[in-house]
Amino acid sequence: MARTRFLPTLATGILLGAIIALLHIGPTPFTVVGTVGILAGGAAFGAILALAIRLIPHMPTALFSALATLAGGIAGAVWWIAVQPSSSLLAAVLFAAGLALIMVIVEVWFGHAAA
Repeated sequence: MARTRFLPTLATGILLGAIIALLHIGPTPFTVVGTVGILAGGAAFGAILALAIRLIPHMPTALFSALATLAGGIAGAVWWIAVQPSSSLLAAVLFAAGLALIMVIVEVWFGHAAA
């Protein structure tokens, strides 16, 4: 099996994470700032998962679920920093982590698309 290089994997994770976040969640709020925030959060989510998958190729499902939840929380923090809403940072982190966990449960554990 040919070894893939790290930077193309990371770039793909960032790009796909941003696009999927925009398509799944949409700009929140529906402004340019909200769009930038959701793209930045999705890019952070994709980068973390790409890094984890690259470093741990045969990851158990439970570990992937935990890492996706952590990545979701970090993505929520990135979104909150970009948008600066009136809600608390903790609320954004918990909401995004919960959303990531729900999507992982539906998609990975049950084998159905969450969208």
